[in-house]
Amino acid sequence: MKNKVCKRLIAVLACTALCLFGVGCGGLSSGGGNSTQSSSGEVETDGLTFKTLTIENNEASVVFPNAVTEFSFANEVQATGNSTFQVSQDAYGTQTYLTKIVPLEEGDNTYYVFEMQGTEVKSTYTIKIRRRPIFTVAFNMQGGTAITEQEIEEGGLATMPDVTPERNGYTFVDWNFDFSTPITEQTTITPNWERETGDDGDGNTLQIHALDKGLGTQWLSESAKKFNRQYGTNITVVPDEGLYGRLDTLLTSKTGNADIYFTFSTERQWVEWYAGGYIYDLSDIADNITYRNADYAKLGVFDGKRITMPYSYAPTGFVYNQDYIDVIPSCGEFTQGTFPTTWQGLLDLCYSINNIWYNPKGAVPMSYGGAVGDIEYIFKGLWAQLDPTGFKAYYNQAPLANVDNNENKALLVNDNVKKAVRKIVELINPQEKNGSYCPSNADANATAMSNLEAQVKFINGYSVFTISGAWFENEMKNVIAERFPNEADRNYHFAPVPIAESGKQSTVYVNTPSEYFMVAKNGKNKNFTLAKAFLRFLATPEQAQTFHLTTGTPCAMQYEISTDDMTVFQAEVANVLKTSQVAFGASDQIPSLSDILRVDFNTMFQQLATRPLANETITSLLESLYVTQKNNWEDAIARFL
Repeated sequence: MKNKVCKRLIAVLACTALCLFGVGCGGLSSGGGNSTQSSSGEVETDGLTFKTLTIENNEASVVFPNAVTEFSFANEVQATGNSTFQVSQDAYGTQTYLTKIVPLEEGDNTYYVFEMQGTEVKSTYTIKIRRRPIFTVAFNMQGGTAITEQEIEEGGLATMPDVTPERNGYTFVDWNFDFSTPITEQTTITPNWERETGDDGDGNTLQIHALDKGLGTQWLSESAKKFNRQYGTNITVVPDEGLYGRLDTLLTSKTGNADIYFTFSTERQWVEWYAGGYIYDLSDIADNITYRNADYAKLGVFDGKRITMPYSYAPTGFVYNQDYIDVIPSCGEFTQGTFPTTWQGLLDLCYSINNIWYNPKGAVPMSYGGAVGDIEYIFKGLWAQLDPTGFKAYYNQAPLANVDNNENKALLVNDNVKKAVRKIVELINPQEKNGSYCPSNADANATAMSNLEAQVKFINGYSVFTISGAWFENEMKNVIAERFPNEADRNYHFAPVPIAESGKQSTVYVNTPSEYFMVAKNGKNKNFTLAKAFLRFLATPEQAQTFHLTTGTPCAMQYEISTDDMTVFQAEVANVLKTSQVAFGASDQIPSLSDILRVDFNTMFQQLATRPLANETITSLLESLYVTQKNNWEDAIARFL
C-alpha cells in the first residue's frame, strides 16, 4: 500500500514539474516551433488561413462594391499555432493597423499581411482590394434638351434617356454611345444631330472635342464663350476623358464628331493623319503664332508646314511638402527647412528621412508613377543638364537611311547618359528587403504605381516629395480640397531638377509631346475658315494668359503675365522657368517625328529599381535600348522618306 501511495505521489510531482516548465501532462508539443497543442488535445500547425480570399503565390485580389468602405482582416485571417499577424499599408510594415480593420479608398487599395512568430516575419501576403468607384455619366447636349447626369458604379450600365432630345434647327438621330458598354471611367455622352432641311449652315458653328485630363477644359470653354460673344458664333466644347484612345477612329471615319481636337499624341500619329488626308495644314495661321521658344516653335511642323498648334508648355520637377522639410534634421548638403538645390543634397535628404528623422507617419522620401514613366522627367532633366549639347543632338538627329555601322550609337550610349542613369538609380536606391530588391527611397511597389496614385500618397502625407509637373495643382484640385479644406494649410511647393555637378544649372524638362490643336477634315460643320480664326484667337497673349491662370500650366505662346494673380505654386512654376535651364525631347527632324528616338527608358528604370546598383548593368541596358532602336531604324525612317 505504501509503495502505491509513493508511486502516485511521484507521478503527481513529475506532472506538476512538467506543467511548470510549460509542458502539459497530456503530452509534449513537437519541437522547432512548427506546431502547438490546442486545449482539445489536437496539434495545431503554425500559419495563417484566409476565410474568403483565395491565396496564390502569397497574393490575393478581391473587388467590392462602392458601398463597402472598410475591410476587416481580423475577421478574414485566422492565425494558428505560434503564429500571429500584422496588417500594414506598406511592404515594410511601418504603417500598421492595430485593429486590423483597414479603410478602402475608391479604386485600388493594397495591404500587406505579415505572418509573425515573435518579432520575425515568416511570410508576407499582398492583398489587393478594389473598391469600385462611382463615375459620372454626363450628357453634353450641344445646345439641345438638358439631360440629368447619372452616377454609375464601375462596371454598371448607364441608362439611355427615355426622352427624345430637341435642338433648334436639328433633328436628333441617336446617341454617340453604346449603352451596353460597362462604365469604367468618367464619361461624357453626346447626341448625334442632323441639320434640318433648309438650314444652310451659316458658317458660325464649330464643335471642339477636348481631352479632359490634367489641364481640364474650363479654360477652353471660357475662351469659346468669349469668342462667341465677340463674333456671334456658336462654338461648343465637349470634354472627353477617353479622347486619346479614340482619335484614330474619329479622324478616319466618314463623319467625325468634332471640327477641332485638343489632345496629345505621339508625333508619328499626327504626321500619319496629315499624310492620310485626315487633318488640315495650318500653315495659314503660322504667322499669327509666336512661341516663347524658337526650338519649341519647330514642334507640330512637318516638311516645313505647320500641321498642329502645340499649346501647353508644362515644366516637370519635384513637388515637396514644406511642413516635412521644416522638421527633417539637416544631413550633409541638406539643410533643415530648405528643399535641396544640389543632387547630393537630395540624396542626403533621403538618408535623413530613412535614418535620422523621427518619422511618426512612416512617410517615404519619394513617390512616383513608376508604371507611367514619371522618373523619365527627372532623368531627361539630368541628361540635359550634364550634357546640353549631346541631349539636343540626340533629338535633332538627321534621317540616316540606316545605322548598320552604329553611326548614331554614341548619342545614346555615352558617359553622360550613363552618369544621369546612375544618379537616378542612386535616388531610387534599390536595397534588399525580404530576399528581393526594391526602391528603398520610395514605396516598395513604386515601379507599378500610376502618377495619380503617387500624387495622392504625397497629398496624404505618405511621401515627402513626388515627381509631377505644372499641372499638379489643377489635376489634383479635388483631392487637395478634400485633404486641405483650408487653403492656408496647403504647404506644397515646386522645385526643378537640382544641380548635379558644380558649375551646372538647375534644369526643368518640359513635357513633350504636349497637348495641341488640330483641325479635322471630316468635321460635321466643315468650316475651316472659322476653325483657323478661333485658333488665331487662342494664340493671342490674352488667351494664353487665360490658359495659364486657369490651368496653372504655362502656355507655349509668347506672352507677359504677372505672378500676383497666381497661387504660390503657380508662381513658383513660372519663376523656375525663368531661372532654370529648359529642355524638351522633340524636334521637327524625321527621326524625332517617326518616334524611333522614343526608347523605353521607363522599363530600364523599372529593372534597375529591383537589382543592385552596378555600372555594368547600366551599360548593358543602354546597349540593349540602342540595339532595339537600331533594329527598327530603317523601317521607321523609310515610312517618312
